[in-house]
Amino acid sequence: MAFDTTLNPPVRVMLKDILTAVSEVYGVSVEDMQRRRIRPQPIARARHAYYMLARCLTDKSFNQIAAGTGTDHSSVIYGIGVHRKLITEDLDHYIRAVRTADRVIEIARARLGQTRNCQNMEAAHDSASSIYRRNNPQTN
Repeated sequence: MAFDTTLNPPVRVMLKDILTAVSEVYGVSVEDMQRRRIRPQPIARARHAYYMLARCLTDKSFNQIAAGTGTDHSSVIYGIGVHRKLITEDLDHYIRAVRTADRVIEIARARLGQTRNCQNMEAAHDSASSIYRRNNPQTN
């Protein structure tokens, strides 16, 4: 598991924290995200966000991340690419990615009984933020 070292104390993020946060922010159920054959766009977008956050916030392999949604490693690789493209081209997707990353940290802290006493949440969404800024210099 990866640790967010900018938060005091560090927060250990688990895959179930990410699934829960994505489910809440994207408005789809965890069960739908875990069903292999369900592919409507809202569920696919939620899965892609889960893949990206799981890869950025944990040290899990593609296969371990895929196991959380009943898919395989190639789906994770593809989904991360789709999510990166969406957050670079669409401000709404970028904002949703940042909100989801913030929610992951809140859930992890609640699970550990920690209060949210840190103002700096950038580490949780640094990946999405840097990708968006790099591809949209006019917003800097």
